[in-house]
Amino acid sequence: MKLSPASAPPPAAKVPACRNAALPPAGRVKDLPARMALEDVRALSYAPTIPLMWPMYAGVVDEWKGRHITGVMYATIRFGLKTGLGVGGAMAGWLLWGSGYHANAVQTADSLRGIRTISLFPAMLFALVIICKICYKIGRELNIQTQQDELAERYKGLAQAG
Repeated sequence: MKLSPASAPPPAAKVPACRNAALPPAGRVKDLPARMALEDVRALSYAPTIPLMWPMYAGVVDEWKGRHITGVMYATIRFGLKTGLGVGGAMAGWLLWGSGYHANAVQTADSLRGIRTISLFPAMLFALVIICKICYKIGRELNIQTQQDELAERYKGLAQAG
């Protein structure tokens, strides 16, 4: 499918870099403002969650059986993030290659079908994360109970020592 200049989306240089993900498919230029607005809403609703993750990690591992392992935990989490991003990026390239994708060329029907199928993988993984989050029963009550149990264990140890 070749694009005529009239139906092609605007070049990325005319759109702010942070909004490139919101560019509509060819021929849908009229949807551009709505897509950009939706991308802004998505980014603004997701962005506050990122800085909240790191203090949660520190709170969980601040002291574990008398040892401070916060640094080890941060290093492990960062290693996992970097490894996951690297493997995920490579996997996207391998899947595109396997689907018959060729850059800067008109895509065949098979490659377009492969690209559409590949786009389902992130959605399936996101659904899996949602299911895990629903089944993950750590909440305020469990946190308070765990803190009380740890304090009782410390006081017991202090009473035996003193």
